[in-house]
Amino acid sequence: MKPPPPDAPERFNATTGQAVFCNEDPSRLGFSAAWATYQRRLERNPVTGRASRFSAQCAGWPLPVQEIRLHRTGGSLVLSGHRYESISLYAWTTQMRSAVGGTVFTVNDDMHGSVLREPSCAAKLVSYFTTGRIDRGCDGVPVPES
Repeated sequence: MKPPPPDAPERFNATTGQAVFCNEDPSRLGFSAAWATYQRRLERNPVTGRASRFSAQCAGWPLPVQEIRLHRTGGSLVLSGHRYESISLYAWTTQMRSAVGGTVFTVNDDMHGSVLREPSCAAKLVSYFTTGRIDRGCDGVPVPES
């Protein structure tokens, strides 16, 4: 993948990401509780438990949780869900649609954030921002051939 042009906006900002997660996570754990949870996960899943990393990312976060009440607004909303990915489960996309409405844009791959990497998907995304309308989905990144 080519690097973005020098004046392109950031694709990800780690500081912003941590602030969003920690300010909005009512289940955030302190270090001791997070470590105990991780140890229990390793005991319950001896083969696969280490595949999930230990995280106490929000331990000691100084700001209170910002509770957000989700509701339908009638505005234009697109919820993108990747059918086979494990970071953000596709079922969460449909659950969110039930809560707030909108259109589900289904990407039939397993790669979080892949829409901009596949030209036909990217074109559909851009079309939404120029026309206000979007298709129901795209194929996503093709499965590698062996």
